[in-house]
Amino acid sequence: MVEQPFTLGVGAGDVTGRFDRIDAGPGGVQVVVDYKTGPPREEESLRKDLQVRAYAVALAASSTATRPRSSCTGSRPPRSVG
Repeated sequence: MVEQPFTLGVGAGDVTGRFDRIDAGPGGVQVVVDYKTGPPREEESLRKDLQVRAYAVALAASSTATRPRSSCTGSRPPRSVG
């Protein structure tokens, strides 16, 4: 699934965003792929990242989630030049 919008109710407001991509991972776990520029980040840094956590909660809360677990990864795919 590519560029899937989401809205997550938080307290008195909403957090809206967009999953860049959702893939089917091993054992039916859905994996959020978040494209970023720059070098890949360490796993410990990702675990503390508020955006990554919001993606995981939003995916678990979505009606499309077949299993309420997710992980995120970064870095942009290579682009063709020429």
